[in-house]
Amino acid sequence: MSVSDKPSPFVSSAVRVATYTRISTDEEHQPFSLEAQAQRLGSYIQSQDSWQLVHRFTDQMSGSTLDRPGLQQAFAFARAKRYDMLLVYRVDRLSRSVRGLAQILEDLDHAGVSFRSATEPFDTGTAAGRMMVQMLGVFAEFERATLIDRVIAGMERKAARGE
Repeated sequence: MSVSDKPSPFVSSAVRVATYTRISTDEEHQPFSLEAQAQRLGSYIQSQDSWQLVHRFTDQMSGSTLDRPGLQQAFAFARAKRYDMLLVYRVDRLSRSVRGLAQILEDLDHAGVSFRSATEPFDTGTAAGRMMVQMLGVFAEFERATLIDRVIAGMERKAARGE
């Protein structure tokens, strides 16, 4: 092997990271704005050795559907091998349904893309980590259903008062 054939210790093995941020259509009631999520994700990426931000995807719509432009673009880029890891602020930013979350994780896995949350510690490479993600999905779906119930109850109260 000649000197030029030897692997260089200076070759970057950076993990190409894409971020996904989402808020629902009712922005004023969101705990974390798109900007706050993006800032937190950027700081998290900078704190990791050899991570490089290569793409940002964002949506401003309900997490109950997978038919979101930013998410669909993230899938297309994943299939094209344009990034290695998808990073979200919280799992519920990715999906508010267990079935949707499972589909997203399966699609990413088939594309060879790993998944991380900046605020929830789990490793989807282990059985325990996959279970944790599924449990977080269950909680996100429950939170969404509870919110819907509260909104409906509030509307019914207003209607009863003639408002």
